[in-house]
Amino acid sequence: MIRPLSLFPALTNDLYSDRFDKIDKLFSHLTGVKPLALPSESYNLKKIDDRHYELIISVPGFTENELDVSFSNGQLFVVGDHKEETPKKGEWLHQGISHRSFSAQYSLGKNAKIQSAELCDGLLKILLEYEIPKDEKVKKIAIKKAKKNEPKKLKATKKPSVPKKTKTAK
Repeated sequence: MIRPLSLFPALTNDLYSDRFDKIDKLFSHLTGVKPLALPSESYNLKKIDDRHYELIISVPGFTENELDVSFSNGQLFVVGDHKEETPKKGEWLHQGISHRSFSAQYSLGKNAKIQSAELCDGLLKILLEYEIPKDEKVKKIAIKKAKKNEPKKLKATKKPSVPKKTKTAK
């Protein structure tokens, strides 16, 4: 299941999500049923300059081989497919680190380009570049100050020449 996420989420989306997650975890702990909500993808967005950004997504426990990053029509897709591992020795007494697969979708817009992606210490860093075409850039128009009380001078134009009438004999 792919859940679309806006790159710039609205403030109202985040006000109650943390509370819901805590209540969901409490009920799942009491009942033993898996939580209803998937863990929300944690990410940071850093502006490097006017054209470059860095999207940092938290993907703890995933390796490069378990992640797939793709970009198409302004949509960035990040899929994590966790390979199941069994402990080599012993048994788990508590296993609180989530090892579930996930899918996330980010709307970046048609002018976005992916520069690179790297995984380091459980953080997937994706460098983005936004290039606005010349015809879509805002063009600043200079305003000239007009001189006061001076009528605008028009260039004199020549009157069209009318052929002179000649006297005709009767």
